Amino acid sequence: MNRPKSGKRFRFVMRFANPASMPDDVALLAGRCAHFLGCAGAAADEANAVEIALEELLTNIAKFGAGGENPPPLLAAEGAVEVEAGAIRLVLSDNGSRFDPAGHPPPDVDAPPERRPVGGLGLHMLFQMFDRHEHRWENGRNINVWTLRRKNRESAEERNHP
Repeated sequence: MNRPKSGKRFRFVMRFANPASMPDDVALLAGRCAHFLGCAGAAADEANAVEIALEELLTNIAKFGAGGENPPPLLAAEGAVEVEAGAIRLVLSDNGSRFDPAGHPPPDVDAPPERRPVGGLGLHMLFQMFDRHEHRWENGRNINVWTLRRKNRESAEERNHP
């Protein structure tokens, strides 16, 4: 993948060994990512979208990734947030059960809450916030790329260096 020289990247690895600490660990990672995005020149709404996505996706991996026929001995996710002039990408890979977020019907958001089944609203929200999603299954891993196009925004580096 070609990246402009001005691109910035935040990389992370998360292992889900202790379910009790998972919410705090996910919140801490999402907060660090939001701080990185602010330093990289992302707007507040862009940083918020990525922070929400990280919390939703990592929580789903922790809750549902060890299901299926052959659960991994240690559930783990790794990824990166890439900031470029025209887009912010969240790349997330996990060794959990095969799961394509786009392969499930969206929830009926017009139905009263008491009639809706639990689940699906978080992913539905991400599909509304992000401009593009790609999923592939490769070497026993889910690889998801969520892309947020930056609308008429320059990176902080470009604003400071004409």
